[in-house]
Amino acid sequence: MNKDTIKGKTNAVVGETRKRTGRAVGDDSMEAKGQAQESKGKTQSAVGNLKDKAGHMKDKVKGAVKG
Repeated sequence: MNKDTIKGKTNAVVGETRKRTGRAVGDDSMEAKGQAQESKGKTQSAVGNLKDKAGHMKDKVKGAVKG
């Protein structure tokens, strides 16, 4: 797991918490900001996962070329 994945998961959890808190207290602005942060986190996590997969593929190709 790389730093993008970790940051993304953190942002998604914090964003979801902000969104739910905003909804509970009737603060539309807080709810919207939470939704935006949650979406950003999910995207960031997905990018991190792609980077991990690309790194694994790179290692496989290197191994195949050397072997």
